[in-house]
Amino acid sequence: MKRSSYSKEDLKRDVDEYNNSAISIAITAKYGILESTIRNHKSNPKLGIGSRRPTLLSNEQKYVAELLKNLELIGVRLTKPVVIKSASDYVQRVTSKVINSVL
Repeated sequence: MKRSSYSKEDLKRDVDEYNNSAISIAITAKYGILESTIRNHKSNPKLGIGSRRPTLLSNEQKYVAELLKNLELIGVRLTKPVVIKSASDYVQRVTSKVINSVL
């Protein structure tokens, strides 16, 4: 997915202009920010300027997913037992670190 090439300030200006009755297609033609982006920010003010969409996975889950992808890249056949063992080892190490840091 291509990253946007406009600044937070540009988006804020365009959303403010749209909130003040400007037409999204006119703003897009004038400044180049997608109409859908402008409309989304007006219809959902909680989005915030410069905020990212929430991710589906937590950081820990992302780490496990990357670990599994990397295992596959180096030629490990990801069978169900391999995935379960890898995830189990990760969880044990993470929880033992948490327990040891508390003690």
